[in-house]
Amino acid sequence: LFLQMFGFTCAFRDLLLTDAAEKKRSDLIKGSRASAKQAVETWLNKHNRQEFADGFANMEMIAEAASELLPKDKVAQAYEGTVIPAMKTNWSDMINKCIP
Repeated sequence: LFLQMFGFTCAFRDLLLTDAAEKKRSDLIKGSRASAKQAVETWLNKHNRQEFADGFANMEMIAEAASELLPKDKVAQAYEGTVIPAMKTNWSDMINKCIP
């Protein structure tokens, strides 16, 4: 009760998202998904799965193809090395644009 009355807490329900902020957040999430998909397609192409180079595969097809490669030695590290750098910009943008 003391923190509620006199302290500072921050929960998700404490955030006020204006329509403009919600639009930015939604656009950033969509952009993040596109960046992740493109990064995985690039990774698959590097592992001799050129059928994903055109960008038209859906996420289920991409996930299945990636899972076929992941058990091999050190492929998971290569996957993370491709996807995480591609996503860092999206994560930073989301924090910088959605949290005042």
